[in-house]
Amino acid sequence: MNSIFDRAFLPEALFEFVVVSDTHYMLPSGIGSSEFESRRLQSARAERALRLIASLDTAFVVHLGDLVQSYPEEQGFDRAVEEAHEQLERCGVWPRYVAGNHDVGDKPDPAAPTAWVTPETLTSYHSRYGRSWHSWDVQGVHFVVLNTQILNADLPEAADQQRWAEKDLRAHTGERICLFLHLSPFLESEHEPSLGHYDNIAEPGRSWLLNLMREHSVELVCAGHMHFALFDQVGATRYFVVPSSSFTRPGFSEVFSSSPPPERGRNDSAKLGFYLVRVQNAGMSVHFIRTNGDISPVDPSSPERYLITGTSRDLPHSRLGIGLRHPIAQVAEVPIAWPSIVRQRVRNDYPLLACLELGIRYVRVPASDLDDRLQGRRLALLREQGVQVTASWLWSDQLDLPTDVARLRSDLDEVELQVLGSPWPTKLCLNQIRECKEQLGIEVMLTAVIPRELVPGKQHMRTRMGYRQEELPQLERHLARYRAQVGRVLCRIDPDTSPWDALQGVAVGSLSHVGAVDWLVELPPMDEEHQTVQAAEAVLAAVLRRESRLYFEPLIDLDRTMDASYGLLDRICNPRPIFHVLRCLNTILFSSAETWTPVPAPVVDGARILGLRGPSSTLWLLLPLPPRQTRISMDLRSLDGFNQEATQVRVYHLRQGT
Repeated sequence: MNSIFDRAFLPEALFEFVVVSDTHYMLPSGIGSSEFESRRLQSARAERALRLIASLDTAFVVHLGDLVQSYPEEQGFDRAVEEAHEQLERCGVWPRYVAGNHDVGDKPDPAAPTAWVTPETLTSYHSRYGRSWHSWDVQGVHFVVLNTQILNADLPEAADQQRWAEKDLRAHTGERICLFLHLSPFLESEHEPSLGHYDNIAEPGRSWLLNLMREHSVELVCAGHMHFALFDQVGATRYFVVPSSSFTRPGFSEVFSSSPPPERGRNDSAKLGFYLVRVQNAGMSVHFIRTNGDISPVDPSSPERYLITGTSRDLPHSRLGIGLRHPIAQVAEVPIAWPSIVRQRVRNDYPLLACLELGIRYVRVPASDLDDRLQGRRLALLREQGVQVTASWLWSDQLDLPTDVARLRSDLDEVELQVLGSPWPTKLCLNQIRECKEQLGIEVMLTAVIPRELVPGKQHMRTRMGYRQEELPQLERHLARYRAQVGRVLCRIDPDTSPWDALQGVAVGSLSHVGAVDWLVELPPMDEEHQTVQAAEAVLAAVLRRESRLYFEPLIDLDRTMDASYGLLDRICNPRPIFHVLRCLNTILFSSAETWTPVPAPVVDGARILGLRGPSSTLWLLLPLPPRQTRISMDLRSLDGFNQEATQVRVYHLRQGT
């Protein structure tokens, strides 16, 4: 099958593989098919996902379990498995299987809602697929599948698997190792309870498994079962819980401060998909391929391709950052409700995963986040993935910035000092900035925080964050007076300002006491069209400022404040159109260290065009003007420098990611 994916901007990989989980093929007459309307879509959603997977043409595919909706004890189970295999073959996917609870039975827990795994169900599974614990090697990487359903079970196979796994991993000590499971060892904490908990592995199996991961420095672990994405690290091991391609589990919607997604949380289709893993010498990039619950046919002959964008690890040249108004993670407790009979603590990892999917390289947070055990741990994980953390302090004469920074030095990359009330830092403030640089070797970014500014249409005065560009010459004179130097300055781009014009209007070279000027884009209130256009324009403008970074905020909608604003994600952490615009532009523009220069662009009815020229290509950004037209016509020959003998023209639809 021809690939319908575009990998043009990704770094080279040794090889790739796909991890898909919980496809839950469902017979048309399956039990409960009328309870939720989306149940009728499960098989079709799986079909599209499988055809997309086949199109990727990777070295292998791993299915993390729950191939079918039926349970082994149900009538019709064998027929469902047979039809699911026919679907896989029809789609051109022959995966390596992990045993799930819908495949062999539930883990041994007296609260389990269905029958435990039995010798009969295990024998039946082994007769179909071979032994449910096995391993293989590809180009120096060792891959291991374990059957989590039999951990802690009173079955001879449980002891056999344990002996085999210990021997197998010992034989590959020092090698790169990946591990595939159905059940997760834990959700929020290694020491969380398991009795009556539907979604984790009980002791002693959990500790045995975690000790193996640590002892052998397993590089990557992928688990399924939850139909919800999680990300963590155990020692050196990155640990992903892979979402389903067919439906979401309702209870986990408790982590969102909003009303539940459709069907009481069961049909949160924007969270459906699978992972593409690209193995490189320096690590593994994990890319979420969103299927969004789509059931339309896959047409390999179509000229449309889906752009696979880089993660933060893949984009060292990116200048994109996020200002975190919400914490990067929050923990909630799923109430005592079926299928568990205990409260389940679960963490919302979607904001963190979204940052990595966007490919950002910078994040600004309050310094207090680093003192918080949960936030500090999650920010450390972001740093592990290539994201720099800038911690901010609000200046006062009582602040001892060098002492505070020294205490957190190992947890941050840069410091932001927010000067309150006046844009001009005091002598004491500038002395402490100098001490941070000289004693701790850390740069300080200066930000103005100005309360009581009038904003048209607002009931109360507002607090402005960031310098205005017209204040920069006076700031330069102020710094020169005290012979002071600052590493960076954060300058704002107002929602009603053209980012392209703003960034072109600052003569950074004239600021000899400022190392670089960064830019804050506060997204306009509740206007997605204006938001996406402004964001795209800002990223294109940032390309021309090699020393600058570009921070967007908010990451998540602000809908219960005096200033409501759409974020890059909605309140249930699903992407808004701006998310895909930034994700695609970040990869297209920053996948290499190319130098771009602006080029003139023609006027077109219904759109504004901005142009850049690089060493090997020319890029034009078409921004629709209000009122938005359904179709905009243009002649490529009218574009400045268009090569009439060009061998390829690509058109990217940034909102769609195609």
